[in-house]
Amino acid sequence: HIDGDDQQVIGHGFPKLNYGLTLNASWKNWDANIYLYGSLNGWKVNDIKLQSIYGIEDITYGVNVLDEVKNRWSPANPMGTLPGVAEASSGVDPKKSDFFLEKAWYLRLDNVSIGYTFPAQWFKNKIRSVRLYAAGRNLAVFTPYKGMDPETGNGIGAYPNQSSFAIGLDVKF
Repeated sequence: HIDGDDQQVIGHGFPKLNYGLTLNASWKNWDANIYLYGSLNGWKVNDIKLQSIYGIEDITYGVNVLDEVKNRWSPANPMGTLPGVAEASSGVDPKKSDFFLEKAWYLRLDNVSIGYTFPAQWFKNKIRSVRLYAAGRNLAVFTPYKGMDPETGNGIGAYPNQSSFAIGLDVKF
């Protein structure tokens, strides 16, 4: 029988700390901008992994699961590190366990842009400025979290954050 005496606080109780950093640089006609942000001290249940194990009965209905589900315990796989079907069907609430809880701090390289402003005299002063630039968004995430994205919902039915790229021309008359 599991009760409150069996529970233990995980972590040290400090709140999650969000942060951001913007770096700007310019040299002659070139400019660059880098924006990073993230969160420290985050913990999160890996719901995709949890669903892959505790939704094991759904496999018979054709539901997709992670390849890790092959590593669940069974008589044929006694060295499996994930709960077996009997545990998954036991009715015990897995969210009351730390088994699926993971560190979810992250650092996201969110935006990088580089541009070049052409000299105004090239356009015989008819155009005030012309700037050619390239930019990328959501370029990388550094995290120990094994789920889809530490910042995206619970991972079940959520779309991951997409990367995007752009090339542009900024003309001022």
